[in-house]
Amino acid sequence: WADQGLFYPLDEYIARDSFSNEDFYPAAWNETIYKGHTYGIPWNMDCRAYVYNRAAFAESGLNPDIAPKTWEETVAFARKLDRKSAEGFTRIGFLAHDGNWYFLGWLLAAGGSIVDSTGRNVTWNSEAGLQAAHFMADVANYYGGYDAARAVTGGSSSTSMSRGTLTSVVDYSGFVSSALRKNPTLEIGVGPAPRPTGLEHEKMSWSGGFAMSIPITVPRSKTDAVWEFIKWFTSVEGMMVAFESGEFTGQLPTRRSVVLDSRYSHKLPAPLLGFIDLLPCSQFRPVVPDGESLYELYRRRLADMILKEGVVPDQAVAETARLGQLILDERWAGK
Repeated sequence: WADQGLFYPLDEYIARDSFSNEDFYPAAWNETIYKGHTYGIPWNMDCRAYVYNRAAFAESGLNPDIAPKTWEETVAFARKLDRKSAEGFTRIGFLAHDGNWYFLGWLLAAGGSIVDSTGRNVTWNSEAGLQAAHFMADVANYYGGYDAARAVTGGSSSTSMSRGTLTSVVDYSGFVSSALRKNPTLEIGVGPAPRPTGLEHEKMSWSGGFAMSIPITVPRSKTDAVWEFIKWFTSVEGMMVAFESGEFTGQLPTRRSVVLDSRYSHKLPAPLLGFIDLLPCSQFRPVVPDGESLYELYRRRLADMILKEGVVPDQAVAETARLGQLILDERWAGK
């Protein structure tokens, strides 16, 4: 949207009022910056983590206080969590393709990136990208593929966990409220997303969220007033008004001081504290022209090729990266 000129840059207001970004989590603030200009002030965000059924862990001989740290451990835990009948699986221990984590999450966990530092070159056709795609495919194929796994779980990750047909997945903070609404007795454990062996000691996650911006349809005579509202709405006071109510959708405040304020944090469902711990180390999607089209490629199309169409992971990674590069080349041309 900034690339299309739909928002006013906010730099002059930020400089004029000495508006500081120090209290904001980097993943939230930096995603509003495009070509050196700030186009929004973030007011809520999410985060992603490994979530699991604590009761199923205990029943399977696993310590419910310890989440797996590596991909290998995650698979080993899943074998203990799996349940089968004569007809096939009745409970799935772990799915890599389910949840709000996607290929992007596994790529970042493997140390890879979507684009290079210039934002002009696609980089997910890499060793990390291949490692991520193969991991997703291998986990799904163990359960007979995407359709077979979905037939067992029977729905979204939060629905499956609440029913007991899925016991662990990497998902976003909204999972907690959704799963607990469906099954208030569900005991949810939370840990950092597992990483390949050798990287497991460094926690990571990725975040998205929402920001307040000034559309160009606002007359210049009124932008000062809009900025005053944005300043208040994204202030500590404004966020406390928005988040102190106790309505927890999984979206989290973007300011550290609000997240750590007892007026907010003491009301949180316990599992959400595990997500909050990951906010300082969370990453964000690349800020590039037509980022939405690129996102659909590495989020949806790549997974569909691997899981639903049976394409070899190497080919899926290479082909989506090729298409992504065409999008970037076209959008950056002439800018």
